Amino acid sequence: LGCLLVEVYVGRRLFDCAHREAAVIAMAKTLGPLPRKVFRKGRFFSSLSQLAVWTDQTPNRHELLFKLSELLPGAELPLLNFLAALLSYDAAERLTPQTA
Repeated sequence: LGCLLVEVYVGRRLFDCAHREAAVIAMAKTLGPLPRKVFRKGRFFSSLSQLAVWTDQTPNRHELLFKLSELLPGAELPLLNFLAALLSYDAAERLTPQTA
């Protein structure tokens, strides 16, 4: 849902990638490093674990808000907070369509 809203806002896809590797790199570049603990159990982690996009730290919400503000110039803080909640790497923290 977050990717779709960004696409509507800026008029282009947030992650326009043809391959998994490119998508993971684009996610890390746009949203920050991917937390290992969230993705470790993922289906493709073993094949993507060699990419230099992982961190053992908890993602910093302020950094995500800053990156989103650069991506969406002129967007107000409520929209940026909403998108940050939709784009959270951790599914337990991410807003669902029902809660959004």
